[in-house]
Amino acid sequence: MPTGQTPAAAASVRRWLNMLLEGRQLSPAQRRVAAFLLEHPDEAVWLSAEELGRRSGVSQPTVSRFATALGFDGYPELREQARSQVQEQLRGSGADPDAVSALRRLVAAETTNLTELASSPWAGERVERIGGFLAESRPLPVLGLRVSKPFADLFVHFAAKVHPDVRSVPEGSSGDDALVSARVAGATWLLVFGLPRYPRALLDSIHFARSLGLRVALVTDSPLCPLANEVDDLLAAPVASTLTFDSAVAPMALTMSLLHALTEALPEHGQRRLEEFDQRAADRNLFID
Repeated sequence: MPTGQTPAAAASVRRWLNMLLEGRQLSPAQRRVAAFLLEHPDEAVWLSAEELGRRSGVSQPTVSRFATALGFDGYPELREQARSQVQEQLRGSGADPDAVSALRRLVAAETTNLTELASSPWAGERVERIGGFLAESRPLPVLGLRVSKPFADLFVHFAAKVHPDVRSVPEGSSGDDALVSARVAGATWLLVFGLPRYPRALLDSIHFARSLGLRVALVTDSPLCPLANEVDDLLAAPVASTLTFDSAVAPMALTMSLLHALTEALPEHGQRRLEEFDQRAADRNLFID
């Protein structure tokens, strides 16, 4: 459980939930939400509706309907009352109710996300397969907009050290020109990063790339995201919505794994380019020893 939360606090939430659930008529999907809350009260009080739905295997609207069925105006009200149960228990035990800090909640959520990623379909053959496709695309255009742009920039930065021709695709009409140029030069794949919230411009670029005959690989947060049906292949790792802004530790881990797969698909060429870069860096005294 998150650091700072006690077994007594979790038990308090569980008792409170059992009282709320007594005599309620819930749908099978709503019962799945209830079961998760009862099994993981220490985690559940910090989850967003979207995260709780994903962890329970139901949709976000189901979580909202579950909260309404328990007499709340919505899930946020249910979560706040559950948190108050934790706070009261911590005060009664003499513990600091603020000990469950934002950072600790985030670490707990991201630890869960990384554990799920490690056992997901994206952690094995699929990432290796997509890495191989990207290695074969010469050139390899890479696109990310808004919050996803840093992921695309990082990928290009590292991939350029092993791949002979990696190209960043800018936004808008300049991006369209870059895609046309890449396709004419022999590109077969476009790599896209699309994390929430998903820009319409990104979907437009995907459609344009596919109209040129490019295949599209997507790194995103969920195989159910609105971009999933528009691409040829995808990898997904969940974001954490515990704090004001999403945290994307798991998508970053997936990105680095994809870079590794790309490098492994270019064994001799990639290694030679890495060694050449290291030599240039040493010659220029580029890094602090």
